[in-house]
Amino acid sequence: MTSTTSVAATLAAGEAPDRFRDPLAEPRRLGLERHAAELDSYGFTIVEPDRAAPPGFADALLRTVLAIAGRRAGRTLDPANAESHAGGSAWGQHLFYLLLEDPIFEQAMMNETVLALITYLLGESCVLSSMNSILKGPGADHLILHSDSAMVPAPYPAYAQVANATWLLTDYDRDRGALAFWPGSHKFCRPPTMRETADIDRFAPVTAPAGSLVIWHGNTWHGAFPRQVPGLRVNLILYFCRIYMQTQEWYRERVSEAALARNPVRFRHLVGLENPYPFGAEGAPIDRIGHFNSRARTQGG
Repeated sequence: MTSTTSVAATLAAGEAPDRFRDPLAEPRRLGLERHAAELDSYGFTIVEPDRAAPPGFADALLRTVLAIAGRRAGRTLDPANAESHAGGSAWGQHLFYLLLEDPIFEQAMMNETVLALITYLLGESCVLSSMNSILKGPGADHLILHSDSAMVPAPYPAYAQVANATWLLTDYDRDRGALAFWPGSHKFCRPPTMRETADIDRFAPVTAPAGSLVIWHGNTWHGAFPRQVPGLRVNLILYFCRIYMQTQEWYRERVSEAALARNPVRFRHLVGLENPYPFGAEGAPIDRIGHFNSRARTQGG
């Protein structure tokens, strides 16, 4: 190999050990190198709608989320008129276990842009921890700054143990109650202090149109501004974790055979069907543990 040969060319030529899995392979194939670099530098990235999914996909997600929210609430919801959600908490209305509600949520998880960047952060062995939606109307309270590494003692590892991929189903800006980040805070490897959680001057609001995809490192500090205008802010949150962590939602005994049949093989792993833990009296499946060990490496660890 000469000094002018790129690392990517070396890996493509097969000169690296077989056990090495290039974490940039999928982002590079999909033209997402800038987004991978932003994850490294800022701890979050915003993928434009036309790069995130085909036209109309986010609109279909929004219609489905609103239909489920209305069914669970016993009323029809209009995203332009949020009287039912006005004055609510900074958290908004949560809808849990959405993966099992409609095949469109399976598509949202198996989206190749989502999986390329989540895999970049968490490795191929990662699993889905939960899928939920937040519907937020006008209110006075902001969502305080926090990290998604809940119940993890500081200092955090520099590599991500959890990561978030959120579909924006309505337009986001500060007045619309946008998500906000403290850029570069994933490198602090700790949660914010009480003083820092209230420092909204540090917030960098996400300004992006509906259909965008926001992905962030689990260490990154984030919160949200209060919504100041009429209507609903709606999203779809896909929360992933490394295979050794406890998931927030449990799919193993709940996912249907039809869902398994209509999705690629990786879907089985993402919903926990191939997780070697917990195991029974027969003992640990050493072959599967070794298999997923080889797919856990990422850029940071």
